[in-house]
Amino acid sequence: MKPLKKVRNEIQRKEEILATVQSELEVLREQERQLENSEMIAAIRNAKFSADDMLALVQAVKKGGTDLSALIPLAINATTTPTPFSESEEENHEVEED
Repeated sequence: MKPLKKVRNEIQRKEEILATVQSELEVLREQERQLENSEMIAAIRNAKFSADDMLALVQAVKKGGTDLSALIPLAINATTTPTPFSESEEENHEVEED
């Protein structure tokens, strides 16, 4: 009987350890989720999408489309900056001022 009691005690000890580790794992997964959400929010804010563009992006993703070409105009609108004049445009611009 002694070996059986020893095994049962070891099982109980391992189950307690397992419960502790699972609890710690749940806490870590929650922290991971919160950090991912923070990163996503920061990325969205840094992208400077308009509210309408962001809504369109979310709707496109919800539809399950993997064709990102529909999203390219949104990305272009959010990231476009005025381009400087090329040399020929600068010359034309200067001529118009004269």
